[in-house]
Amino acid sequence: MIQQQQSDLFSFTPILQSTSLNENQLPSYSTYTYDLYEKKFKRTSKFVNFDQLNYIPFYSASIKISNTNDFLITGGAVLSEENQDQYLTTNFCMKISVNNDSVLISSFDSITQTQILPSMIYARHNHKIFELIENDKKVFIAVGGQYVTNDQFGVLNFCEKLVEGSDQWVEIAPLSKNRTGFSGFVQNNKIYILCGISGFTQQKHDIIPLTQIEVYNLTKDIWEQFKYKCPLGILIGLDSLCLPINDTKVLIIGGSKEQSADQILILDQEKKAFIKHPQKLMIPKSKCFGKFRRNVKTKKIIREENQENIKEEEKNLIIILGGSSYQLDLEIYQLLDDENDLSIKLLQKYDFSDVLDQDYEIEGLPNKTSWNYVFQSLPILTE
Repeated sequence: MIQQQQSDLFSFTPILQSTSLNENQLPSYSTYTYDLYEKKFKRTSKFVNFDQLNYIPFYSASIKISNTNDFLITGGAVLSEENQDQYLTTNFCMKISVNNDSVLISSFDSITQTQILPSMIYARHNHKIFELIENDKKVFIAVGGQYVTNDQFGVLNFCEKLVEGSDQWVEIAPLSKNRTGFSGFVQNNKIYILCGISGFTQQKHDIIPLTQIEVYNLTKDIWEQFKYKCPLGILIGLDSLCLPINDTKVLIIGGSKEQSADQILILDQEKKAFIKHPQKLMIPKSKCFGKFRRNVKTKKIIREENQENIKEEEKNLIIILGGSSYQLDLEIYQLLDDENDLSIKLLQKYDFSDVLDQDYEIEGLPNKTSWNYVFQSLPILTE
């Protein structure tokens, strides 16, 4: 049994239209923190500033702003005011601060009657946003995605950036192909994009998948294409979780194509190849959230001769939360000493169904299906 010195090894806060919206209560969210020693989640209610918007659009993108407790939220889809059965894409942006006892959604300044953050040039949802560094400033890059208007829909290749402190987004080099539902990560201050779809067939039922990998060089403002070896038997799915482990290797976890994937892949930049890891996920995950945490201080209880001794250890941990259909779980793996081989082993598995409650119950859907809907359509803010 192991325990982090501080119990907030992994916390997440789903942001969805709050259920507590009567006259006697402020809107609230719940943050769920997993305690590695107790092997369970702890739930904490956090209140939202009364004057702020208390939800975010569906299928928006989010990113934690480095060295802060803030998250940048971009785009997404909202219900049409004229037609409650139709969603329309938005270019709106907002910032969410997750503190010990509150969630502050900064979207509109009621005093100056202006938006807190500038709107993007292009409305988009089901896209990705990344953080890079340029001239010692943070730069946020919005990539690809879909759009839906009253009379048309499609997939984008447009990209744009917002420099920290700037009051407008600036268009940058586009992707070579329209792309949505893709996976991506930042490594060595470059953005890597893989998988996704470029559009739909004329019947609008079948997707057109992409196999190209594109890499964005901020200094040159270009997207470069790289070919990677992908042996037979490896299926790279849409919306995989990509976790850079060091400067040359990335773990690619889950995703979906015909079905949810249970495989764990290694993208080796030196070999320019994908390698299938022998370890598989306990539950296939079509979309999941996670972190790589290096040198996590843990405690191990050693029982000898009717005595309990506590030994401190440091471990590199991979935390994965998510699932598919009616299955959701938390899986914690340890990255072993040899980073060249990226050997990992399962430490703990937690059945997420024990966490289910009324917070995110969607009318007409069972709790597990409601939670799965939240995972698929909204950013899960991790701390």
